Amino acid sequence: MADDTSTDYLAGEIQKNSRESIRVGLTNFKGHDLAFARVFAEHRETGEMTPTKSGVTFRVDRLAELIAVLQKAQAEAQRRGLATELADE
Repeated sequence: MADDTSTDYLAGEIQKNSRESIRVGLTNFKGHDLAFARVFAEHRETGEMTPTKSGVTFRVDRLAELIAVLQKAQAEAQRRGLATELADE
């Protein structure tokens, strides 16, 4: 990331089910620029969304490679009739 490494960047959130969502973004940890996709779950007592152990964090320089692989997976899912086009933002 550029100069603003003091704050995480949340690119978006995808609803996984009624109690969980997947948050995708950028962060900096101990001087390392990282991308993440982490499952957050609703805490039963407080209702607050809290991070779970499920997810992945990786170097930002691998982000383009991950996106390319995800696009291939989506194209194959569409070819098999398992998924539709991406929703408009």
